[in-house]
Amino acid sequence: MSDLLSLRGVYVFAFGLAAVICLAGTVGVRSLSHPDIRRGLGGLLGLSGLWSLFTAAQLATPSPLAQRIFHLGGLIAGLSTIVAWVVFAAAYTGRSYHRQRSFQIGSALLLAIVIGIKLTNPIHGLYYTTTAATTPFSYLQFSYGAIHWFVTGIVYTIAFVGFGWLFESFERSDSRPTVLYILVAVTGVPLIPYLVSPSVDPLLGINYEPLGVAVFAVGILRYARTEFANHSSPGLSTLADSVAVGGLVLDSSATVIAYNDEATTILDRETIPRRPLAAIDDGLASIPSGETGHRTYTVAGRERTYEVTRSPIDDEAIAEEILTLKDVTRVTRIERLVRLNRDLTDALLESPAPWELIQRVPERMAEVGAYDLVWLVPVAAADSTAADSSLSADGGPADHPGGRQFRTDADPVAGVVAGDATDYAEWVADDIPEAEPVIDAATTAAASHVAVDEADAPWSGRAADHDITDSLAVPVDFDNQQAFVLGVYTTAPTGFDAVEREVIEEIGESIPQVVSTIETHEEALQYEEAMKHAGVAISITDSDGVIQYVNPAFEELTGYSAAEAVGSTHSILKSGEMSETHYEQLWETITGGDIFEKQVINRTKDGDRYILQETVSPVTNDDGEPEAYVAVQFDITDKLLREQRLEVLNRVLRHNLRASVNVITGQTGLLEDRIQEAIGEDALPAAIEDSSRRSAIGSNTSTPRPKPPARSRPCWEMIPPSKPGNLSTRSVRLPPRPRPPWGRVVSAISTARLTTAGSTARRPGSSRSWWKTRSAITTTSPRPSRCG
Repeated sequence: MSDLLSLRGVYVFAFGLAAVICLAGTVGVRSLSHPDIRRGLGGLLGLSGLWSLFTAAQLATPSPLAQRIFHLGGLIAGLSTIVAWVVFAAAYTGRSYHRQRSFQIGSALLLAIVIGIKLTNPIHGLYYTTTAATTPFSYLQFSYGAIHWFVTGIVYTIAFVGFGWLFESFERSDSRPTVLYILVAVTGVPLIPYLVSPSVDPLLGINYEPLGVAVFAVGILRYARTEFANHSSPGLSTLADSVAVGGLVLDSSATVIAYNDEATTILDRETIPRRPLAAIDDGLASIPSGETGHRTYTVAGRERTYEVTRSPIDDEAIAEEILTLKDVTRVTRIERLVRLNRDLTDALLESPAPWELIQRVPERMAEVGAYDLVWLVPVAAADSTAADSSLSADGGPADHPGGRQFRTDADPVAGVVAGDATDYAEWVADDIPEAEPVIDAATTAAASHVAVDEADAPWSGRAADHDITDSLAVPVDFDNQQAFVLGVYTTAPTGFDAVEREVIEEIGESIPQVVSTIETHEEALQYEEAMKHAGVAISITDSDGVIQYVNPAFEELTGYSAAEAVGSTHSILKSGEMSETHYEQLWETITGGDIFEKQVINRTKDGDRYILQETVSPVTNDDGEPEAYVAVQFDITDKLLREQRLEVLNRVLRHNLRASVNVITGQTGLLEDRIQEAIGEDALPAAIEDSSRRSAIGSNTSTPRPKPPARSRPCWEMIPPSKPGNLSTRSVRLPPRPRPPWGRVVSAISTARLTTAGSTARRPGSSRSWWKTRSAITTTSPRPSRCG
C-alpha cells in the first residue's frame, strides 16, 4: 500500500492509465467508415496501449529478468506504432502506399531486423545496457546505444512524413489545424524528462515516449477528428495526380474541403478557400448529386468544355461528395460536328432551296469551338479574286465565264467565309500566297491536311498570328454542277485528330449526296405523278416479285386497293387459264434482263375475267442484275369484243351482198326472157350489139341530150318469201306510162351483165318463169322514178 502511494505507484498508475485509455479507444474506431483509416488508427491506439502497459508492468515488477522482458516487449510495441501511423496517415490523405505490396514487404522486413537486433541485445549489448538503480526506488535503468537512437531517428522521420501528408491537405484548404500542431508537439515532450532525469532527482531515467504517443493517439481519436473533417479528405491525392481532371471534395454541407491543382487552373484561382460550393461556382453547385453536367470555362485564353460529375463517396471518414471536371472539348466538338451533319442533312431534305442552306454551312461550322475560319471555295476559282458574280435568284451558283462561283458580299473573296479569322481569308485573296493549302486544294480539286507548324511559308506565319494550328481541305463535288472545297482552320493546340477529320470529310461527302437525293426525289415525284395519271395499269415489284407500288389505274382495273396489293405478288390476279409454261417463260425472260410481252388472261378481285396485253420490263443495276420489275397492263377485253362483233357483221354483210348480186342476176335473166319473147330469140344478140355501139357513140358526143320528161313507171313492192324457192309477189300498178325504148332496156341489161360478171342466177322452174326478188328493178334511165 505504501508502494502505491510512493513514486513507483505514481509511475505505474500513469503508464497504466494511458494503457487503459488507449486500449479503450480501440472500441471507438469502429465508428469510422473507411476500413484503412479504421485499421490504422485502431493499430496506433492498441500498440500505444500495449507499450504503456509493458512500461507499467516493467516498473511494477521487482524482478530484473521480468523488467528486461517487459522492457523488450514495450520497445517492440513502440516500434510497431510507426507502421500503424503510416497506414492511418496514408489512408486519411488518400494515398495508397500502405496497399502496395513493396511497402508491406519492406515494412515487415525492416521491422523484423530491428526486432531481431533488440532480441539479440543480451548477446551483443549494442542496443541498450542496464544498470541497477536504487533511488528513488529499486529498478533497472536502461542506457540506449547508438543503434537505438538511429532507429528512433528513422521512426520520427517516418512519423513526420505522415504529419507532412496531413499538413499538405490542410494547406490546400488554407487552414491551420491548431489541435494537430499541439498533438505533434506532445509526441516530442517525452524526450524532455528523459534528458533532464540525470539532473532532476525525482525523475526516473526511463523512456517516456509511451505517454506522448498515447496522448497523441487519443487526441487524434477524441479531439482532432472534427478538426480533420473540416480540412481534409481521403482520395485527394488521387485526384491531384489525375491528368486533365480537376477535383473538388465536399463535406456534408457542400463545403469545399479539398481540391487539386487542375481544379485551380480550371476555375482560374490560385487557391480555393473552404467555402460553400455555391459561393465559389453557382454552375457547379446546381448539378445534383449523382448527376453529370457540362460547364464551359476559359483556360489559357481558349474556351474549353468540361464534363462535371458529382458523385457521393462511400466508406470515407470525412468527404461526402466529389466533383470531377474532365476536359471533353474535343469530344464535344466531334459530337457537335456529327449533330451538325445530321441536322444539315435533315434541313436539306426539307428545304425548297438547298443551295441557300449550303451557303450557311461555313457559318454553322464556325459556331463549333476552335474553328476560327471555315471557307467554302469554288474549285473553278483558282484565282481567289476572280469571283465577280453573285448567287443566282434560286440560291444556286450563278453562271460566270470563268466558272460558276459564290460571293457573300462586295469583298473580293471567292466563296463563303465565316469565323473569327475571316481577315486571314481576305489577306489570302489580296496576296494569293503560294502553297496556301486550301487554295491549292481548290485549284487541284483534291483534299489536303497541313499543320501550320510544319509549313515554312508566308501563309503559315499569318495563320499563326491568328492562333491557327492546322488546316483541312475537303472536296465537295456535285454531279454536273459547280464543285467546291470546304476549308476548315482550327485553333486547337493539337490540331485535327483522326476522328475529327473523318467527320468533316463525311460532311463534305454528305452534302452532294443529299443534293443528289433531293434531285432524284423530285424526279421520282414527277414520274410518280405521271404514273398516277397514266391511263394504263402500272405496278412495280422488287427482285422477288413482291409488289411495291401500284397506280390508280391498276386499282381500278383489278379491284385491289394499293394497301391490298403492296406486299403481295401478281399471283393474286391469276385466272387459272394460263399455263405454268407461260410463267416460267416470263421469269426466264425478265431475270435475263429482257422485256416480256404477251396477252394474258387475269381475274379481278371480284372474279371477273379480263384479257390484257402485258409488258414486264426489268430495272437493272450497274452490274446488269435486275433489282426491280415494272409491269404495264393494257386492258384489251373490249377491243377483242369489238373485233369479234365486226367480224360477225362482216360475214353477214358479205352474205347479204352475195344475195343481192344473185337477185340482180335473176332479174337480168327475167328481162332477157321477156325481151326474147317480145322480139325473138335470134334478134337479141344483134340488139345488144347495136345498143353497145350506140352507147359508145353517145359517150363521144359533146352536145348534151335534152333531158326527157319524167314518165311514170311501175314499182314493185316485194314481199318476203314464205319459204325458200317459192317466192310470192304482189304488184301494184301505177298509172300507165309509155313503154321504154328497147335500146335503153338492152343497155340496162348489158350494164347489169357487166356488173354481175361471173355470177350465176338461180332460175327455179322453167327458163321462162319469173324470178321473184325483195327489191324493185331500176333501169339506167335518167328519168326520176315516181315510186321513190
